[in-house]
Amino acid sequence: MMTRIAAIGAMLTIGTAHAATISFAADNDPTEPTLLSFFDTNTNTTRVVDMGPTFTVLLIDAEDGSPATAINAHLSVNFDLAYQFSTPVGGVFSHLFSLTGSFEFRDATTDEFLLSGSVNEAEAVLAAIGTATTVMSGLITGFDIQYNIGSIVGGVVGFEGMFPGDFGFTITALNHGLGADLILNQDGEIIGIEPFEARASFSGSFIPAPGAAGAMAFIGLLAARRRR
Repeated sequence: MMTRIAAIGAMLTIGTAHAATISFAADNDPTEPTLLSFFDTNTNTTRVVDMGPTFTVLLIDAEDGSPATAINAHLSVNFDLAYQFSTPVGGVFSHLFSLTGSFEFRDATTDEFLLSGSVNEAEAVLAAIGTATTVMSGLITGFDIQYNIGSIVGGVVGFEGMFPGDFGFTITALNHGLGADLILNQDGEIIGIEPFEARASFSGSFIPAPGAAGAMAFIGLLAARRRR
């Protein structure tokens, strides 16, 4: 009983915490993909990077009731994906990859640092959706990552420096809707994804968002009940 009370209390506490949010839409530049990938045969990892760099309109919401601040920004991405396992879900397959790397935003005009996120293996995954052999879309998501907030963004949200947070990239239109084939080794096991271009949208928060943190607390509650 005390465990349930503590978990519910944690959700209520987190739900009222201040959390600045950031986002960009997938149609910032409709003429260009957002991300691309290639497969590293030496490490059996799929690397996802930006287009060198990718232009975005970064929206920053300090959650103070005022309209979001828009900043023209360049996005840089460097993610390494390592295959974990696949699961059939309602007629499609979910292929799970662990993820390490980082992403960064800089001012598109001055190149001044805006913010960055650093992702360790235990903090984020790619859930790629498609068939048993092809990936059509995906979601890169992570919790409790480390953000570094620069002075420009800090001036909008009221704080700068190192903070925990969460993030998500929604990846669509792989290879202009044709999808990307999964790479198999000589034993027929999945080891990666064939090179692709993709569109992406992004959302994230500095300090865990109420929804994400609440869900994690609820999962902890369920786990505690199962142990009993």
